[in-house]
Amino acid sequence: MISLRLSREARRDLQAIWNYTAQAWDEEQAEAYVRALHASMARLREFPELGPPHATRVAQLRKLASGHHLIFYLVEPEEIKVVRVLHERTDVTAQLGD
Repeated sequence: MISLRLSREARRDLQAIWNYTAQAWDEEQAEAYVRALHASMARLREFPELGPPHATRVAQLRKLASGHHLIFYLVEPEEIKVVRVLHERTDVTAQLGD
């Protein structure tokens, strides 16, 4: 099965999501929400083209909605690379360098 790799930025995004959720609600909610994001990412190993294309000038990303976040990823021959995990209201163009 294809492997899944998170970029440094995606790992930082997940930590920021956990921190925000823990502060706004509680740690239990933060754990559950981040677990759900990880479960969505894990599904990509089996269904790499699950998310629709999201073209940028740099790369042909795909995006997958999970909760109130969008998981941006690249499908490569040997792996799925998660590039960013951004809130649905984020200025995606600014964050991805479109």
